[in-house]
Amino acid sequence: LEDLHWADASTLDVLSRFARGAGPARVLVLASYRPHEAALEGHPAKRLLQDLVIRGLCSDVQLDPLSEADVRHHLALRFRDEALAAEIAAPIFDRTQGHPLFMTALSDYLIDRHSLRIDGEAWRLSSHDVLALDVVPTNDVHMNKQQIERLPLHEQTILEVASVAD
Repeated sequence: LEDLHWADASTLDVLSRFARGAGPARVLVLASYRPHEAALEGHPAKRLLQDLVIRGLCSDVQLDPLSEADVRHHLALRFRDEALAAEIAAPIFDRTQGHPLFMTALSDYLIDRHSLRIDGEAWRLSSHDVLALDVVPTNDVHMNKQQIERLPLHEQTILEVASVAD
């Protein structure tokens, strides 16, 4: 199950009932979630995870950010080009700090803007300058906006005031 932090209450209820099933079953349910999303006060996924861990029905495995070498390896696999991966891994790592979602979003953004483009059989970087720009991919902006909109109004107000303070 991907993005458990987006699951609705009925889906979480089914998962809870399944985990507490009466009969023995050899089933592994692997669910991913973003801890900062589920950490919101009263979030149903947070309550479910805490309950299942307490009952020994669940283990929580936290993943570390990717290293620069991991980013380079991912890019080499994605673009099938070790030299290109070596060229762009450091700036992409610097911008994303190894966060897989942001790394993928930035790579997609560079492709969408034709900064990374296919040239015959190989991918090419159109300019090294694009990696130095402080651009934020559109999908990251939307994701951040969505996260802010889910905050209580007083926290949104604090963020708004802090964002214009210098």
